[in-house]
Amino acid sequence: MWKQHDDHLDTIYGGWTQEMSQASSNEREAYNLLLSVESGIANEALKPGMELFVFTDNMVSERCYHLGRSRSRSMHALIMKMHDLVMRGNLFIHFIWIAGERMKMQGTDGLSRETQLQE
Repeated sequence: MWKQHDDHLDTIYGGWTQEMSQASSNEREAYNLLLSVESGIANEALKPGMELFVFTDNMVSERCYHLGRSRSRSMHALIMKMHDLVMRGNLFIHFIWIAGERMKMQGTDGLSRETQLQE
Protein backbone atom coordinates (compact mmCIF):
# COMPACT_ATOMS: atom_id res chain seq x y z
CA MET A 1 0.00 0.00 0.00
CA TRP A 2 1.33 3.44 -0.89
CA LYS A 3 -0.02 6.73 0.43
CA GLN A 4 0.44 10.09 -1.24
CA HIS A 5 3.56 11.89 -0.01
CA ASP A 6 5.07 8.66 1.38
CA ASP A 7 8.47 7.57 0.15
CA HIS A 8 7.85 3.86 0.71
CA LEU A 9 5.52 1.07 -0.37
CA ASP A 10 4.08 -1.22 2.30
CA THR A 11 3.76 -4.83 1.22
CA ILE A 12 2.35 -7.99 2.71
CA TYR A 13 3.72 -11.35 1.70
CA GLY A 14 3.87 -14.91 2.94
CA GLY A 15 2.73 -18.41 2.17
CA TRP A 16 -0.80 -19.64 1.65
CA THR A 17 -2.60 -22.02 3.97
CA GLN A 18 -3.40 -25.44 2.54
CA GLU A 19 -7.00 -24.33 1.98
CA MET A 20 -6.10 -21.06 0.21
CA SER A 21 -3.46 -22.74 -1.95
CA GLN A 22 -6.31 -24.80 -3.44
CA ALA A 23 -8.31 -21.65 -4.29
CA SER A 24 -8.24 -20.09 -7.75
CA SER A 25 -5.66 -17.41 -8.53
CA ASN A 26 -8.54 -14.92 -8.78
CA GLU A 27 -9.59 -15.74 -5.22
CA ARG A 28 -6.03 -15.55 -3.91
CA GLU A 29 -5.47 -12.14 -5.51
CA ALA A 30 -8.83 -10.86 -4.24
CA TYR A 31 -7.91 -12.16 -0.78
CA ASN A 32 -4.57 -10.30 -0.96
CA LEU A 33 -6.46 -7.08 -1.74
CA LEU A 34 -8.85 -7.75 1.13
CA LEU A 35 -5.96 -8.34 3.56
CA SER A 36 -4.33 -5.07 2.49
CA VAL A 37 -7.49 -3.05 3.11
CA GLU A 38 -8.17 -4.90 6.38
CA SER A 39 -4.61 -4.22 7.56
CA GLY A 40 -4.80 -0.57 6.51
CA ILE A 41 -7.95 -0.06 8.55
CA ALA A 42 -6.58 -1.94 11.57
CA ASN A 43 -3.30 0.00 11.74
CA GLU A 44 -5.08 3.28 10.88
CA ALA A 45 -3.11 3.81 7.67
CA LEU A 46 -6.56 4.05 6.03
CA LYS A 47 -8.56 6.69 7.84
CA PRO A 48 -12.30 7.35 7.49
CA GLY A 49 -13.08 9.35 4.37
CA MET A 50 -9.91 8.33 2.53
CA GLU A 51 -10.01 7.52 -1.15
CA LEU A 52 -8.31 4.27 -2.12
CA PHE A 53 -7.26 3.39 -5.66
CA VAL A 54 -6.70 -0.31 -6.36
CA PHE A 55 -4.87 -0.91 -9.62
CA THR A 56 -5.04 -4.56 -10.59
CA ASP A 57 -4.51 -6.80 -13.58
CA ASN A 58 -7.13 -9.13 -12.11
CA MET A 59 -10.18 -8.38 -14.24
CA VAL A 60 -12.30 -10.85 -12.27
CA SER A 61 -11.75 -9.03 -8.95
CA GLU A 62 -12.39 -5.66 -10.56
CA ARG A 63 -15.60 -6.81 -12.29
CA CYS A 64 -16.93 -8.69 -9.28
CA TYR A 65 -16.33 -5.72 -7.00
CA HIS A 66 -18.24 -3.39 -9.32
CA LEU A 67 -21.05 -5.90 -9.88
CA GLY A 68 -21.19 -6.68 -6.16
CA ARG A 69 -21.40 -10.41 -6.76
CA SER A 70 -19.78 -13.50 -8.20
CA ARG A 71 -21.13 -16.90 -9.21
CA SER A 72 -18.34 -18.48 -7.17
CA ARG A 73 -19.47 -18.73 -3.54
CA SER A 74 -15.98 -18.14 -2.14
CA MET A 75 -15.28 -15.20 -4.46
CA HIS A 76 -18.70 -13.75 -3.64
CA ALA A 77 -17.87 -13.97 0.08
CA LEU A 78 -14.60 -12.09 -0.49
CA ILE A 79 -16.36 -9.37 -2.49
CA MET A 80 -19.04 -8.97 0.20
CA LYS A 81 -16.36 -8.72 2.88
CA MET A 82 -14.56 -6.04 0.84
CA HIS A 83 -17.78 -4.03 0.50
CA ASP A 84 -18.36 -4.43 4.25
CA LEU A 85 -14.82 -3.18 5.03
CA VAL A 86 -15.28 -0.19 2.75
CA MET A 87 -18.56 0.72 4.46
CA ARG A 88 -17.27 0.17 8.01
CA GLY A 89 -14.06 2.05 7.25
CA ASN A 90 -15.99 4.86 5.54
CA LEU A 91 -13.65 4.59 2.54
CA PHE A 92 -14.05 5.47 -1.10
CA ILE A 93 -12.53 2.70 -3.17
CA HIS A 94 -11.86 2.62 -6.90
CA PHE A 95 -10.96 -0.69 -8.55
CA ILE A 96 -9.12 -0.01 -11.77
CA TRP A 97 -8.23 -2.83 -14.13
CA ILE A 98 -4.96 -2.55 -16.04
CA ALA A 99 -3.94 -5.08 -18.66
CA GLY A 100 -1.27 -7.48 -17.39
CA GLU A 101 0.99 -6.71 -20.34
CA ARG A 102 0.92 -3.03 -19.43
CA MET A 103 1.81 -3.85 -15.82
CA LYS A 104 4.73 -5.98 -17.03
CA MET A 105 6.03 -3.09 -19.14
CA GLN A 106 5.65 -0.73 -16.17
CA GLY A 107 7.36 -3.16 -13.78
CA THR A 108 4.71 -3.87 -11.13
CA ASP A 109 3.25 -7.13 -12.41
CA GLY A 110 3.56 -9.79 -9.74
CA LEU A 111 3.43 -7.63 -6.60
CA SER A 112 0.15 -9.24 -5.54
CA ARG A 113 1.67 -12.67 -6.13
CA GLU A 114 4.68 -12.04 -3.86
CA THR A 115 7.07 -11.33 -6.74
CA GLN A 116 8.85 -8.27 -5.37
CA LEU A 117 11.51 -7.72 -8.02
CA GLN A 118 11.20 -8.05 -11.75
CA GLU A 119 14.01 -8.28 -14.25
